[in-house]
Amino acid sequence: MKLLLLAVGLSLLCILQAHHGNAENAEQSLSGDWRSARLTSDDPSLIEEGGKFRLYIRNINEHKRGDLVGHFFMKKFDRCIPIMMVGAKTDTKGAYHVYYYGTNDLHLSVQKNDYVIFVAHNSYHGKEAVIVNLFTKTGEVSEEAETAFKNICTELGLKEENTVDMTKDGCSIIDWLDFPSQERF
Repeated sequence: MKLLLLAVGLSLLCILQAHHGNAENAEQSLSGDWRSARLTSDDPSLIEEGGKFRLYIRNINEHKRGDLVGHFFMKKFDRCIPIMMVGAKTDTKGAYHVYYYGTNDLHLSVQKNDYVIFVAHNSYHGKEAVIVNLFTKTGEVSEEAETAFKNICTELGLKEENTVDMTKDGCSIIDWLDFPSQERF
């Protein structure tokens, strides 16, 4: 009888741990509001003012199939223009395919509760470029996030002088008030 009670108790414990593990994974969802914090590329023309990848994130929605839908703003003529992109999930964990200014292989390099780092390998008319984005929940950059971003850039051979601090300019929350919420994208 004691053995039966022990088996039932262990089974319940395993079920609770599995449920708790799923709850932790749910917290790691990419869905939610994000803010652009840092941006760099081996092709500075892509991320300079008016560059095709000088985009400001508003939010990401992760769909059941694993695809990502990102809502961004691009600054044009002193206005923040909304742009939506879809990252189609690939067979590789954390990898997506995006059609924007050519084709992009997008990789989720780091995912924490308060920041994420994406690396995009862009191909446009035979020209290759690497773009790295650091998004944070608040727009503030922790020391951990800054270090992780710099380490990835170093590993990829990207120059620190190409990094743009996205928290100091662009489409801020005040600019977003001119636009309806995500339901209208």
